Order: sequence, then structure tokens, then C-alpha cells
Amino acid sequence: MPYITSDKRVEFKLGQREIVFGQLQEQFGDLPESVISDIKALSRPQLMLLIKAILRFTSIDNLVNWLQANPPLPDDLTDRFI
Repeated sequence: MPYITSDKRVEFKLGQREIVFGQLQEQFGDLPESVISDIKALSRPQLMLLIKAILRFTSIDNLVNWLQANPPLPDDLTDRFI
């Protein structure tokens, strides 16, 4: 298994965020600042779950409810600050 550097992890997480924000803006338009902040605080695994969940969202309320049900993981501090 190849070693993944921390730089590559940062790039991967930033790419995941771009996908999330692109999908959400396409679907719902401009996002509230609070939603943007909540998404930025998610860990890499949570971003992957959100990418899948977006397919089921029919309103911005679905997104807000998902974020409330999936707060940032406190034990994943390294990902929260990337």
C-alpha cells in the first residue's frame, strides 16, 4: 500500500470540499455562511458521507438537518483544521 503524505491528504480533502460545495451550489444556489462553516469543519470521512447524502437532498433543510445530525468529530482534530 503506498504511503500518502499529509500534503496529498490536504489536497484530497480540498478536492472533496470543492465537490461538495459545487454540488450544493448547483442544487440550492448560494449557501448560508453557517452551512459553509459547518461543512468546512467536517472530517474527510464525513465529507464522503455528505457527498453520498447530497443525492437524497430535496431542500436546503435536508442539508441543515444532515449537518445537525453529523457534527464534526471531536476526535478527528487533524482533519478539522485542514
